[in-house]
Amino acid sequence: MAFQLTNRVQRDEEGAYRWIYEMDMMRNKSILMVFFKYLVPIFLVISAAGALMGMFPLWFGLLILTGLMALLTGGYFIVAMMRRGRKRTPFYMDDIQISMSADRPRKIPAHPGSPRYGLCRFEAVRSIRTFPEYDMIELTAGTPYQMYVPREDYDMVLDHVLSHVSENVREKYRRRT
Repeated sequence: MAFQLTNRVQRDEEGAYRWIYEMDMMRNKSILMVFFKYLVPIFLVISAAGALMGMFPLWFGLLILTGLMALLTGGYFIVAMMRRGRKRTPFYMDDIQISMSADRPRKIPAHPGSPRYGLCRFEAVRSIRTFPEYDMIELTAGTPYQMYVPREDYDMVLDHVLSHVSENVREKYRRRT
C-alpha cells in the first residue's frame, strides 16, 4: 500500500516524516516578504549609486522601486487568486535532510545546504530562526531554506531539526530565543 500524504506530519515505513503544507497565501504573506527582503536593498543601492553618479535623481530611483514593489505585490495577489489562495508544498524529512518533495530526494547537490534543489542537509545548517506566526522554520545553510509546518506539529518538527543539527547551531538558537 502506498503512503498517503496529509496535511499532518506522519512517519512512514522507513522512519521518515512526510507532510503537505497548505499555505493560505492571503493570510500568510511570508513569500512576498522574502521578495521584498532582497528587492528593496538592491534597488536602494542602485538608486543611491545612480544619484551619486548623476545618472538620475534619487527620487526617480525611489519611484521605480515603488512601482516595482506595487507590480510585485499585484502579481503576488494575481497568482494567489489563480491558485484559489492556496499554495501546497510537500515536505520530506529524515535524519539526514529535509526536502520539498513527497519522496526521498535522489539528487544530491554539490553544496549540501543548497536550497536550489529544494533540499537542505542538516550537517550544512549554520543557524535556525523560527516564525511560529507564519508556521515557518528557517534553516540557513549558505542561503535560507524555509520549511512550513502545520501548527499542531510545529514543536515536534522543531525538536527533530534541533536534534540533528550541530551543537553550535543548537546553542546559537537557544541564545536567540
